[in-house]
Amino acid sequence: MTVSRIVSLALLAAGVFILSACDGISRQFDALFSSTNSEYSTGDAFDIPPQVLANNAETAYRDGDYDAAAELYQQLKDRFPYSRYALLAELRLGDAYLKASRYEEAAAAYDEFVRLHPRNEAVPYAIYQMGMTYHAQILTPDRDPSAAAQALDIFKRLRSNYPNDPYSVQAAPRMEECIANLASHNILVGDYYRNRERYEAAIGRYRQVITQFPDAGYYNEAMNRIKECEDVLAAMSPEEREERNQNRREIFVPPPSMMGITGIISPTAIGF
Repeated sequence: MTVSRIVSLALLAAGVFILSACDGISRQFDALFSSTNSEYSTGDAFDIPPQVLANNAETAYRDGDYDAAAELYQQLKDRFPYSRYALLAELRLGDAYLKASRYEEAAAAYDEFVRLHPRNEAVPYAIYQMGMTYHAQILTPDRDPSAAAQALDIFKRLRSNYPNDPYSVQAAPRMEECIANLASHNILVGDYYRNRERYEAAIGRYRQVITQFPDAGYYNEAMNRIKECEDVLAAMSPEEREERNQNRREIFVPPPSMMGITGIISPTAIGF
């Protein structure tokens, strides 16, 4: 369904405001507001009508004052929950938070929209934007990969539930970026263990690359690393292997804190 069709449905619906894209948001605001006010206030003047408050919020957003816009959208939600602007404000609040790099609040806003309005035609947009809040936090492969993993899960959900939606199509390259980041991370952590002669843990990481991210471009590299580690293990005497097994039971080497990797990862997650 096209954006123009969604806009038409939104304006025809009795007070129900639907949107499906960032450009659509702006166009729908233009349709609702007969004038543009370049002055806006985030004060608590409760006599301000919803149209003026919404106009102020959109003006702040367009001016790049995303924190002020977020506050105004929140006021619009809280004070006029049954107005035709409220549904838009719920979604636009996430956009303002995302633009302001307030990622946790943005993700929460989009998640709330999806939960409260599961049948709304803007849900694919909200899910995509939720994924982008985590995508924006992706670090280099030598650091914590949790943002890439969360973004990937959300984009997978979008493509599974709305395979033909334009936002599902947009999510495809973002998914590839997440997968490449996660695969590269596992290669680096595997190398860390291999260099410290923790071959079993290294093999576990390389196998994750092969099984979970076979198309990320690291398949052959991971296979070669596994063979190297297995060859070293195969060359050990039974006594050496038994000693290693005993050491593995007694000593746990956590994932590297090198170059910024932080957090505690269970032994299972790293191949023990």
